[in-house]
Amino acid sequence: MGAKNECPLCKSAANHTNSGVLSVWWEYACPRCGRFRMDGGFVENMLLRPETYEGKLHLLSGLTKTHFLRTGKPLMLTHDHLEDQLASALVPRTPAQCVDRLILNVRYMSREFGDEVELKVRRDWPVAFAQGPKEFESFIGQVVAE
Repeated sequence: MGAKNECPLCKSAANHTNSGVLSVWWEYACPRCGRFRMDGGFVENMLLRPETYEGKLHLLSGLTKTHFLRTGKPLMLTHDHLEDQLASALVPRTPAQCVDRLILNVRYMSREFGDEVELKVRRDWPVAFAQGPKEFESFIGQVVAE
């Protein structure tokens, strides 16, 4: 992949490339968010109107990570379809759904059901659509308690 850069969703170090001279899309490979692409409209709005994405970045991190775990392919984030993407069935609405998503995504992270999977709180919080490591630890606690 390309140059080291900051992931626009979670702010961790990520590899970054673009589609070429006109930069129709940008692709990131992030250890937290997986691989994803953003079209020009998404990038432009993220830079010019960051309030549009306020409170939504952790959901986008979870969505891109889940899509990448399920398909092995990058999800294209587009400003025009942002609300549709956030309304998808993949995005949990309640803490209980976040715990369910965590369990399902752990399954996607393993080769076979029952395989051991290492979760790192500071890296893997998007698999539960958590807002960060602290909330992720809480969700893990719920799974262990069940």
